[in-house]
Amino acid sequence: MLNNQTDSSIGLFNRNYIGERDKKTLSQVITEMILKGSRDCLIVYKETGFITSLMQRTIVTVVDHLELKDVTNIDSINFFS
Repeated sequence: MLNNQTDSSIGLFNRNYIGERDKKTLSQVITEMILKGSRDCLIVYKETGFITSLMQRTIVTVVDHLELKDVTNIDSINFFS
């Protein structure tokens, strides 16, 4: 299950910008990245970047595709559509 308790992502989930299907997909990608040994990952999905703390299964920050070049302190990136 995907946690969404960080201040940066609460509005995203509560305002239904991400549907249940998208949540399930993000959760599957997080599981895949954990199995590969990642800890902090940038997941790029539908022109949006989700900076995640994989061990906590939490989205820490959500960034627009124009801000992706400024992302730091991650150990992996996953692009999917």
